[in-house]
Amino acid sequence: MNPTRAVWIFLIALTAIRLSMLATKDLETDEAYYWMWSERPAPAYFSKGPGVAFAIRASTAMFGANEFGVRFFSPLLAAGTSLLLFYFARRLFSGTAGLWLVIALNLTPIFNVGAFLMTIDPLSIFFWTAAMFTFWLALERSPRFSW
Repeated sequence: MNPTRAVWIFLIALTAIRLSMLATKDLETDEAYYWMWSERPAPAYFSKGPGVAFAIRASTAMFGANEFGVRFFSPLLAAGTSLLLFYFARRLFSGTAGLWLVIALNLTPIFNVGAFLMTIDPLSIFFWTAAMFTFWLALERSPRFSW
């Protein structure tokens, strides 16, 4: 099977499983704290930026103020991170290397926790990965850039 197709099938199935499990556990303390932030939008909060509050506000507007609504974006951000890393590894090495990277990433326990709980971590990991990949593409495509 084509590695790209295998990654997409794997991530769609895994994301569906993760989404189906979101409402099975009560909110953790941090999630409830960030949910309270989402009820009172601000440009910044005491210890963090507003990204997690805005993400929770958007998802609770769609699905209600419940566990599923608060956590909705977490599995999607995990899938996005996995896809970004796959395409980055495929560009650097091969599709097979990208497939194994996605499998290894999704077998990592701390990544799976982040794919279930909505804290600042899924947002941070996704956007840092996107920045890394974008920087690499800029280096790769710039004809005049040289170290």
